Amino acid sequence: VGTDPNEILQQLESKSSTKKMCELAIQKDHPTSAIASLRVLKAIISRIAANISHNNSRELANDIPPAVINVTSLVIPYATKVLSNTECKETKPLPMQYGTLTPPLGMLRLHLIKLLAELIRIPL
Repeated sequence: VGTDPNEILQQLESKSSTKKMCELAIQKDHPTSAIASLRVLKAIISRIAANISHNNSRELANDIPPAVINVTSLVIPYATKVLSNTECKETKPLPMQYGTLTPPLGMLRLHLIKLLAELIRIPL
C-alpha cells in the first residue's frame, strides 16, 4: 500500500504507542498480551540501542527517546515486583542440575528479563 516503514517505526516508538504497550505489558489478567507487548517493547528498545551505538553520538544519547522513558518509568517498577515475588503459589519449584528454581522463570519473567537486558545495552 506504499506505507513508509520508517513512519510505522516512528509511530511504534512514539510516546503514546509505547505507553499503551507498557500498560498492556503490566496487565495481570492477560498474560499472553503482556508477553506479546514485552516482545514488541524489547524490539523497539533493541532498535534504539543499535541506533545510538551505530551513530556513536552524544547528542542522540542525551536526547532520551520516549520509548526508553516509558519503559523505564512504567515497566521497571512492575518488573521489580514480579521478579522479587518468590512466593508464587501457582507453580511448583523446578529442580535443575545446579539447584532449584523457586519459582521457575516462566514466560512472563523471561521476557521481563530480556527487556531489562536490552535497556542495559543503551549507552546513555
